[in-house]
This record gives sequence, structure tokens and C-alpha cells, in this order.
Amino acid sequence: MRPCATTTFSPAAVPPTPPSASSRRSSSVMSSTTRTSAPASDPLTPGHSVSLSRSSSAAHLQDATAGAAAEAKAGGSRRQRKRSSRARKRSQRGGASEESATPVSPQQQPRNTTPPGIASAVSFSSASKPAGSSPTRRPSVSQAPAPPVARKRAPSLSSTSPIRSLLDAALPASLLDPARSPTSATDGDEDLVSAEPHDLRLLHLLEAASPLVPVAVSASASWLVLGCQTGELLLFDPVTFSHAHTLRGHSRAVLTLAAIGTDEELLLSTSADGTVRIWSVSPTAGDPRAVSVVVAADPGSVYAAVRDDRSRTVFLGCQNTSLQWFPSSSSSATPSSPVRPESADDDDGQGRATLAAREFSYFFSPRKLHAFLTPAERDAGHLRPAVIPDAHTLPHAHGGYVYAAAVHPTRPWLITGAGDGSVKIWDISSTTPSLVRTLYVVASPDEDGDTYGDDEEAGVVSLAVARDGSTLYVGCQGGLIAVWDLETTQCLRRLVEHTADVTALEVAGDVLVSGSLDGSIKLWAQRENYASLASVTHSLPVLGLAIARTGSVAAVYDDGTCRVWELPAALNNPPPRAAVDLDAAGSPADLLAGTSRRPSLVGASVDDAPHMVDALLFALRGWIPYRTVSGDPACAEQCRAGAQYLRSILMQLGADATLLPGSPGRNPLVLGRFHAPAAPAKGKAGAKPAKHIVFYGHYDVVPADPTQWETDPFELTGKNGVLYGRGVSDDKGPILAAIFAAAELQEAGQLTSTITFLIEGEEESGSAGLAEAIDAHADLILGPSGKADVILMSNSSWFGERLPCLVYGQRGVVHATVTVEGGPADRHAGVDGGALAAEPLPDLIHLLASLTDPAAPAARRVRIPHFYDGVEVGDHAATTDHAAYDTVVARILDARGVAPANRPAAARDLKQSLIQKWQTPTLTVSRVLTSGGGGEARTVIPHRASATISLRTVPGQTTPQLVEHLCNYLRAQFDAMQAARAGDANSNSNSLKIAVPTVADWWLGSPRDPAFQACARAVHRVWGISPLAVREGGSTLPLHWLRRRLAGGDGGKGEVPVVNVPLAQASDRAHLANECMAVKNLVVGRRALRECLRNLQEL
Repeated sequence: MRPCATTTFSPAAVPPTPPSASSRRSSSVMSSTTRTSAPASDPLTPGHSVSLSRSSSAAHLQDATAGAAAEAKAGGSRRQRKRSSRARKRSQRGGASEESATPVSPQQQPRNTTPPGIASAVSFSSASKPAGSSPTRRPSVSQAPAPPVARKRAPSLSSTSPIRSLLDAALPASLLDPARSPTSATDGDEDLVSAEPHDLRLLHLLEAASPLVPVAVSASASWLVLGCQTGELLLFDPVTFSHAHTLRGHSRAVLTLAAIGTDEELLLSTSADGTVRIWSVSPTAGDPRAVSVVVAADPGSVYAAVRDDRSRTVFLGCQNTSLQWFPSSSSSATPSSPVRPESADDDDGQGRATLAAREFSYFFSPRKLHAFLTPAERDAGHLRPAVIPDAHTLPHAHGGYVYAAAVHPTRPWLITGAGDGSVKIWDISSTTPSLVRTLYVVASPDEDGDTYGDDEEAGVVSLAVARDGSTLYVGCQGGLIAVWDLETTQCLRRLVEHTADVTALEVAGDVLVSGSLDGSIKLWAQRENYASLASVTHSLPVLGLAIARTGSVAAVYDDGTCRVWELPAALNNPPPRAAVDLDAAGSPADLLAGTSRRPSLVGASVDDAPHMVDALLFALRGWIPYRTVSGDPACAEQCRAGAQYLRSILMQLGADATLLPGSPGRNPLVLGRFHAPAAPAKGKAGAKPAKHIVFYGHYDVVPADPTQWETDPFELTGKNGVLYGRGVSDDKGPILAAIFAAAELQEAGQLTSTITFLIEGEEESGSAGLAEAIDAHADLILGPSGKADVILMSNSSWFGERLPCLVYGQRGVVHATVTVEGGPADRHAGVDGGALAAEPLPDLIHLLASLTDPAAPAARRVRIPHFYDGVEVGDHAATTDHAAYDTVVARILDARGVAPANRPAAARDLKQSLIQKWQTPTLTVSRVLTSGGGGEARTVIPHRASATISLRTVPGQTTPQLVEHLCNYLRAQFDAMQAARAGDANSNSNSLKIAVPTVADWWLGSPRDPAFQACARAVHRVWGISPLAVREGGSTLPLHWLRRRLAGGDGGKGEVPVVNVPLAQASDRAHLANECMAVKNLVVGRRALRECLRNLQEL
């Protein structure tokens, strides 16, 4: 045997990310086998059997009793000892780890010992545990790409699909390049392939609420479905991972799930209670519901189910070793039973006998047929259980539990696998399946001729068939995957990477995906000698998996969780080979970009753009790790790299993009622009000039203390439909949603305006340097039009969790630092205490206390002269807006479900709270610092004390005058304190310093503004709810002058309308630990922003 041929793959070509990279997993080895000669007899003869070795008795997945569990554990230990012994022998000889196929031997009848059943417990256990879990591979440390010498507009999306290039960046496109990989296997004596697999990235984690423990999984375009140990079915949105429905019907564990029907409008489920249910799950057919309940013929547990679409027949593999089948409707619109219920009133009495037989079971206690319905279904009366007649039952189809079933894609074949190690191929072209051939998969010997032992079984647990029907994949107990050629009935090779039962096999394109009780999921390249391309290992067994949308694998684990792993895009979309038809592909450019694999969106509804969603989440996942904390010199390079990353995203999506320098020592701005088509000719009838829409946002974030977070704040983590990470809601997530919204319009040929993205990196630090940067590059920012027509932003949150809103006004803010200083150094409180008449900290405390009225602490009335000039406060505030406040309050209380008896008091309190937040000026002392050192300096008199004061201003106030009144008042109060102690013999003088680093004026729009109304219509269209028109107590610092500066000229005339379209919910914890955003809000929010842009450009 020649040594293994090794192919080493290059690291993932991902954008630069911050440190903390883990080493790649050690290389794995795939084993190939020699092809055996075809048997002399015709392999297509019905009943013909092919065997590789002597057969073994049936094996099982799990025993419900402790004794059987111990036996399985002992078997696993023997298996491990055998493999360890073989590994030692190979290492002594210097050989590679591999297995050889054994020659074809005459058929031997498998021992027909009946394994114990699973009953209702299907929490599979494995004696073989992985040695350790592999940490998720993280990007290596690298510098951000240098900015281009000159800006160059990226190619159009419709021609080269740069959105897909974002996904392809997850792994190098050369991963499956024939030039880098071995030639496809044609000879069993070829070298083995040793590949270094890439780790799969965790995309999302779903945790079902106890006691709903998922044990089965299925995926379709509409739903991700988890079947639970207690019989429930949990339906999740496959994009947002939000829980949508819980279906109840089965009384025991759900064992099999499958989407069926032309448009996957039906869901098939089987259970350990011996029943099969068909559910209508079409999103257009109302709430999911059961349309058929089928009671199998005393099957015990129904382990396997598959539907043949050609004959519209469902086939079942059962615990009692039988094969059963029944016809099924192809439309969920017909809620009739797929099997005609046999009635006790039949004239021939056959129905009466069948019903009586079904009521008594070898596996279960006697039960009437109506027991298979839920109380709600019995009360509704629209369901009647159907039974499978004896004529549709093939007893003893195998010599063990029938664990797996598959339908051949081109031939009328049903393929079943059982715990006795047999795989049977049935002809289902007639009413009754007839046996075509039998294949046996048993443990293979090692190089010394030793087998794993008589106790070692190769029971079949899972099956999968290649898309072209040429190859059968057989997952076995013990970790073996047997690859069979269905044309020649030869076992091509044995894949031995797994160390425990292979519980699931799926085919995704040209990639075979396998899951095992050893906790690992592996990806195999079908066309590349089954090289192990990617893998991930968890500490708990994999009970099942499904391909969940393009680009991900959903797996359920023994701890009751479902983990969705992201498949590298290059594995799903390998470069086309020379045999691809250029005419069918569209163009050579399409071949290179892979765009021929999806229909063009030009002229189509851009709602159907799953590649946009994939790319959006991928881009956000790559952006969150940049620690773009403004104001922290240690993060300066990360801020610059994060800005470059955003520029790259814009360029890949078809926009012009560049970085604009900020003030010295400040972060750069990112300027991106999606261009409108050519302007219409002047004088053309009905022609309107293209609008210029400016989207404002910020890529900088506030600091994050990892000790306060449940996840890594600088790694995007998905859990139960929610994304966690610093900046995911403020403001990186909304920025990317807006960018992708504009890219969708451009790709669909529906962009008629110019959309400019102005993204700064200092918003969390007072937008320092933004005004100077905009003034310096005004011509570039404003473009040919010389002005902006509207400013769009998304930097806020909803009221509550279910009410979207639009913001038309915000309070202004003034940040002032007040410092009292006396003496050059701190003093010891014991030595000098009492000798100083004026200590800085008490002076500061008295100064701060003088700012508010002690007679009205609840009202927090400010004592600064002229503070309330032009402002109505208290019950007389916002007299003309009371009706608007009442409307907002009523809708919020409706959403909260406040009881009618409590509404008057709740409405009064909520309305007063909103008035205080939106229209009342406030003063807050947010921080006090001293020079006395840390918390241990308890006996020090600080020589300096400072406090940060925050003022929130409202319409009616003049901010510059307010700042002047604040400074004058503080100085007057301080001078009065100094004068009061002037005659003290121990008097010493302190000094006062006032700094005002931040001054941002309030801004106020109108809900009746055309731009606001256009966005309101867009939000209503997408969310189905009219948004609340609200104001905010918070402040976006530059808006007070940005809306004037972008109006053109010198900014002294006119104001650009501003509309703030929040995406985050009230509970998304912006600026706090565990900042988050629901995936649904991000994805649907992208659509809302797209519709806002569409409506705004039509004004």
C-alpha cells in the first residue's frame, strides 16, 4: 500500500479580524478500498444478495434498560481496544491509518436476534466519546488591507455577484479546484487522501424550554423543525431562528421528520407511539395543523419514513422489522386521511377485525383509536385516525430494526437499512414492494486479518443516495460509512473517521455530510476521493442533522440543543468544471462568479433574496470582532481596520467607497455611494431629478467589560433567534442592513436615486472632528447635486418588543466637566485633616447640590437662571401634542395587554413619563472623580475633584445661551463660597475650571413631513403595523447641524428632513452588557429600510 497522498488547504480568505485565533484541527484521514469484482450472477436479479464478509447479529441505537446500556458501553470499549491495538501495530510498521475492503463472499444469513426497543426514550448514548472537542477556528491575526491608491467603482451586482463573493470569502475558492485536489476516484487502488479539514463555524444555538428536548430535525425553505422527546414539534423560522409554532399530537418521542410535497407544504412525522402524522405547514395556508393521523400495524416505534413522490406513497421502517406503506395526498389543502379508515360497520367484518387488532399491541398497552388524537382534535372532529391494512405491511422485511429508508431519485427503488447489517433494495413500481437485491455491511478485518470481534456489529443506522442515484451511502454502528456503487453493487470504500454510530447522512450538492454519536459532524468531497473537507466536534452525541437552507447544517444533540453550523460557501458552490455548458450558465463571467446557480433578480421581487440575508449575516459576523472603541488609543488601529472592512463591503456590493480623514488623532469617516442612473435630459416631460438620500451612522462602539457578558462581546453569537455582540444594535447591524437594502435595489434595477452612506467613527466620543471633516470634503459628500434631499438613519430602538416606531425629534445634549482644584498634591486625612478650610471635594459637592432645587427633589427642578425660558413644563407642557401623546400611550398599553381596570392610572403615568423624556429639559450628574487614587485610598484628601454634568435640551431652548447661563451660575456659586470663607485664618483658595466638550442642539421634525410619511408607509408594508410616531430623550450629536450643513451652500439656509427608522427592540441593551438584536429585526429591518429608500426616491 502506498503512503497517503496529502493535500493541505490554505487558511480561510476572510477579511482582517482582531487577535485570538486558535490552531486548526489536526489532519484527518479518509480510507479508500479496492473495488471488488462483480459477482457472476446478474446483480439486478430480484432477491440477489451481495456480501462483503460474514454477517453479524442486529445492533441497536440505545436500550431503554440499564442492562442494555451497559452492554452497549462494553461493546464500545471492546471496539476502542481493537482500534487502539490496530493503531499501535500500524505505527510500529510506519503505515497509514486505513481500512481495506474485503473480497465479496457468499451470502450468509444474518443472525436474527431482536434487539431491545427504544420505547419512548431516544436520547441516544454512545460508549465512544471523542477525546476532546475542537475549539472553533477563528481568523488569524492580520493587518487590515491597505486602502486602494485610487477609488474604483466595483462591478455591478447583476453581472458578477459581489454579494456571493462575500460568502465565497469564507473559504478559498480553490478548495475544490481540480488543480489542487486529487483526481476523482476511478480505481480502488488509488492513493488515500489525507486532508486538513476546516472547522465549521457555529451560526446559531437553539435551546428548547424544558421538558421539550429535541431529538429529530428537519429543514425546508419555510421552517426549521425540531421533534421533541415528549412528542411536540417546534417550528422555527429558518432565517431568523425565531420560534413560530408548537405542534402537539404525538404522545411519545418524534423519531423522523421530513418535508414532503411539491413545494414542501407538508410535514411528515413519525413517533415512538407507532403513529405517523402529516401536517399542513404552508405559510400561505394559515396556522400549521395536522391533516392526517395514520396508525401503523403494531410497529412499535416507527424509526424511518420516506415518501416516493412518483407514486405518492409513504414507506415506513419499523421496530417490529416490518416495512409498511400507505398513499398520501400531495396537497395540504385536502385534510382527508391518506388511508381510508377501516370501519367496524364494514359488511365483511374485515374493518372490525383490523380495528380490534390495532387496539391491542405487542409493544403498548391496549388503547382505542381515538387515543391517538389530542383532546382539541377530538373536540374539533375534523380528524379521524386511519389505519394501515395488513395488505400494506411486509412483515420481517429485515432481521433487525429498520432504522433507515431512502428513495432512489431516478429508479422506482426503495432502499432500507436495518440493525442486522443488511441494506435491501425494493422495486416499488407495483402495489407491493418486491426485493431486488440485498447488500450486507459488516465490520471489516484489519491488516492482520483480525476482525473487531464477534460482538462487533455493523448495523445500518442511516442512509443517503447521491443526487444522480449512482452512489449509496450507508452509515453504520461503530462509525463506519460504506460507499456503494449502485450500478455494480460494489463497495467502493469505507470512511472510518467517526468512532461511534453514524446517526445521520445528508447530501448537499457534491458534499456528503455525516453526523455521529461521537459528537462530530464531517463533510466529505464526493468528487475528490471523499476528502474530509470540514468538521466540527462537540462533546455530546449528534442525534440527527438536516441541511438547513443553503449554507448551513442543523444538528440536534444529546443535551437537547440544536446547533446550526455554517457550511463554507466554497463547499456549497464549487467552481464549475469544464463540462458545464456556457450557454446554460449564461456567460463566462457568470461561471466565474457562480451567479448562474440562482435566478436573476432583475424585474423580480427582491423579497426573495436569500443570498442577501446570508451575505448580511456573514458581513456582520466579520465586522463585530473589530474593537472599534472610539476614544481609546489602544483601539485606534482596530477602528481604522474596521473602517476599511466597511469600505470593502461597500465596494463588493457595487458602491463607490473611500475613507475620509478625520481630525488629527481621530478615526476616519467611511463614504460610500450607490449611483443613480443617468440623469434625464433637461426639458424632458415628466422627468424628475434623481433624489440624493444620505444615510448617516457610526461604526464606533462603547467599551465592553467581558466579565459582565454572557458571551464574547466582540464575537457575534446567535442564540435562540437573537444575535449578541457589541455594536450589533448600535450601530453596526442597522448600518449593514441599510447598505444591503440599497444594494438590493441596485441589483434589482430599481435604484433611481443616489444613496450616500456617511459613516463616522467618533459618535460615541462626541463626534469629534466630524464637522471639520465634512467641511473639508463637502463637495465630495454632497456630490453633483450639491445637497441632500433627506437624511435617513437607524440609531434607536422601539417602544417595547412588538411596536415599530419612527423618530421625528430628539433632545439636545450638553456635556460639561466641572473641576475644583486646590494645592499641588493630595494630603493625608489624619495629618492635615481640619487644617484645610477649603477641600476641593466638599466644594464640588456644594456646587453640584446648588444646581437643583432641594424643595422639589422629585421634580428635579433646575435652579440655573433662564433654564426654562421658552419651555412649558408640568401639566401644561406640549399642549398642542396631547392628542398625539394619547394615541401613542393607548397603542403602547394595548401592546402590553394592560387590563381595562388599570388603564387610567397606567395611561396617566406613561404619558407623564413620555413628556418628561421627550419635552422636558433635565440636568444629571453622571460621574465624580478625585485625585485620591483607587478604592484603597480611604484616608486621602484629594487636591482635585471633578464631575461630569449632562444637560438635555428641548425645543424652545437656545443651546448656546444655556451653556453661557450654566457657566455663569457655577462661577457665581463658587465665588460666593470663596467669599464666605475669606476671613478664616486657615483659609486657602481653590480654583474652578469648566470645560464644555460637547454641545449638540435638539432637532424636531414633523410626522406630517412627506419623507416621514413615505417611511411610515414602508414600515407598515413590511411589518404589517403602522409605526408609532415618537420623539426621543436621547441625542444623536451631529444632527442639529448636519441637517443644515447638508442642505447645501454654507449650511445657513434650510434644513434637510431627518427620519430615524429604528430596528432594535427596547430590550436590546445598547451600550450595556449583552447587547443584542433579534435576527428577525435585522433581516426584516433590512426590508423595511429597502422600502423606505424606494419610497423616498419617489418623492
